[in-house]
Amino acid sequence: MNFVLPPRPGGSGRVIQEGSLVIVFLHHDELAHVYIRAHQILNNKWGNFHHDDVLGKEFGCQWKSRTGRGWVHALEPTPELWARALPHRTQIVHELDAAMIVANLGLKPGFVMVESGTGSGALSSCALRAVHPTGHLHTFEFNAARVQSARAEFERNGVGHLVTVRHRDVCGKGEVEPLAAASGGGGSAASELSEVAAGASAAAGASAAEASTSAASEASAGFAPVGDGEADAVFLDLPEPWLAVRHAARVLKPSRKVCS
Repeated sequence: MNFVLPPRPGGSGRVIQEGSLVIVFLHHDELAHVYIRAHQILNNKWGNFHHDDVLGKEFGCQWKSRTGRGWVHALEPTPELWARALPHRTQIVHELDAAMIVANLGLKPGFVMVESGTGSGALSSCALRAVHPTGHLHTFEFNAARVQSARAEFERNGVGHLVTVRHRDVCGKGEVEPLAAASGGGGSAASELSEVAAGASAAAGASAAEASTSAASEASAGFAPVGDGEADAVFLDLPEPWLAVRHAARVLKPSRKVCS
């Protein structure tokens, strides 16, 4: 994968190799992706495309079907093209928004960036290109399945050494069951007193459990192990980003920016 590699001098193209990620240009508004493997075949509405036919050729070449007269283009991946061809696990930050975020955060090589949440990794790819080769991205995601998918994808796309994916709810909201509403009823004074006592005991127990859960959630919140004042930029792609602002302030260097 070539997300983080600069263009070659003189405009000479890179060659498609075994395992290369290729962006398949089907139409101006339809892109797909494929990892090239010897003896494999890509099947789509334009025909059957044998991987062997593009092995050793330069990115950008025309890839002809062996059935019919269909053809596609085998493009070199960039974060912008990847955003249009990647497998969607969530809604994504699209190319224009990603460009504005990278520019306004002032990302550059060597920066340490913190991101939450990872989602489908579209913005992550743009950030990795900006901080390469000596920077690092710490990205946090609360959904365990998406964490595993993102880790595998970054490794397969050749940028795993530039990014660390962690499973965490950085806001620390946790899952607290709502307290049951009190209900009235008739009966004797003794019965009523017994119900009141039982209700008070239950409420006290629920409050203690809620406090314990809240404390545990708070302890697991934030961006650890990223240290205080270690990050050059923070991006919060969260439903309630204000809950993570204080954690972002702690890890940011002085005069650095947070974006949401």
